Amino acid sequence: MTKVSTPEELLEAVEKQNGAEAMTMLAANHLSYVMELREQLDVEDIGLLTSEVGKNRCIPEQVKVRLKSLHDKMRRLVEEVARRIEAQKYQSAEEAISGLSTSKHEKNRSLALVEADKKVNISCQTLKIAVELFGELNKHILHELENASHVGGGEERNLLFGNALLVYELADFVIHFIEDFQPMGREEIGAIHAQMQNEIAAFKEDLRCLRKQAESPEIEEDVRATTLRAINDRDKAVEIVEREWSSYLESLDSRESTTDALKGKLRTLYLIRDNAKSQISALAIIAVLQFVKHNTEAIEATVQQLAKMKLAPLTPDRVRRLIHLQ
Repeated sequence: MTKVSTPEELLEAVEKQNGAEAMTMLAANHLSYVMELREQLDVEDIGLLTSEVGKNRCIPEQVKVRLKSLHDKMRRLVEEVARRIEAQKYQSAEEAISGLSTSKHEKNRSLALVEADKKVNISCQTLKIAVELFGELNKHILHELENASHVGGGEERNLLFGNALLVYELADFVIHFIEDFQPMGREEIGAIHAQMQNEIAAFKEDLRCLRKQAESPEIEEDVRATTLRAINDRDKAVEIVEREWSSYLESLDSRESTTDALKGKLRTLYLIRDNAKSQISALAIIAVLQFVKHNTEAIEATVQQLAKMKLAPLTPDRVRRLIHLQ
């Protein structure tokens, strides 16, 4: 288990634990409904998968809608957990910026930058949570399977079917989540950066003209010296802003490269999903137990890949360095 060392990490751990419990309940409710349908409808088990249910004309439309709503409910849950986690992280920054003694224009631009950065973090956090919850639920499934020897007959077969179904649905959900993932907020950040670049370019031109004016032989020496020192200080301030933007954009690229690396895990996730679909038709406990154990190792590797992603929010000091020229 990841070591928690700060209040923010503790709050994040609590939100993720709540999310895992809610996801487990959501999955259990879906499974219970599917079990009822198996007794009521003359449909093969494969036909009750969310990806297959739309193809079967024997299934009532309202049943199809309810089954297919599973992934939407999972997505909304993941997004809500991510939103709560990141909202807590950014609260102090937003409050500090609102209290800045600066112009309304600069304050609004600072808040816009923080809001855009929060969007990036929320979108990346949703991906982390989706994969992490998949891993936690898969461990829960493995635990149930390892205890399957304590039950027998039809109960055991139902347990094996239910676990294979959940592995399929969870894998299918994560696959689509990764395939469809697009980090939010980058466009807004790009617009703010472009605006800042234009202002910096204009400011540099003003400094160039002012320097040329100060270097005129007609200017008194003490005034020239004082003015040139001030110009040099402003040049250094601009360099700090440019370096800060470069560092900030690199951190955004790093977040995206970590999420992009997950797409290399898709083939493994495809196999996990398709293998689960196959197991629904072949419920041998040893084979099921083996494939779930193998899934746990593969999913753990995916979670470890995401663990490298740092989702540190913008601090008020960094916003000042990114936005202000002084």
